[in-house]
Amino acid sequence: MILWAYDIRDFQLSGGPGWTVSDRFEVMAKTAKNSLESETASKTTAPEKGTSVTDPIRLRLQALLADRFHLKLHSEIKLFSSYALVVGKNGSKLREDDAPVRGG
Repeated sequence: MILWAYDIRDFQLSGGPGWTVSDRFEVMAKTAKNSLESETASKTTAPEKGTSVTDPIRLRLQALLADRFHLKLHSEIKLFSSYALVVGKNGSKLREDDAPVRGG
């Protein structure tokens, strides 16, 4: 739920207690029907650049996580090692495999 609420990928989330990756919860929540419909309708008819219909729902889920689970987050920039696959100065040495495909 945290990943979806904040629109992040699993490698972008770190820290927190161990139970956040092992325990599962069934969360029941309601919202005022007219409130959510009016928010999504306004986003659907005239979406601003960088927004989507799910934005109000994500914000509500963020509030729910903060209220019920006392979730507090902060952002920071972390550097990670990575590799780049590049063509060498003598060109690519990759070739197509002529072996028949096995299995199915």
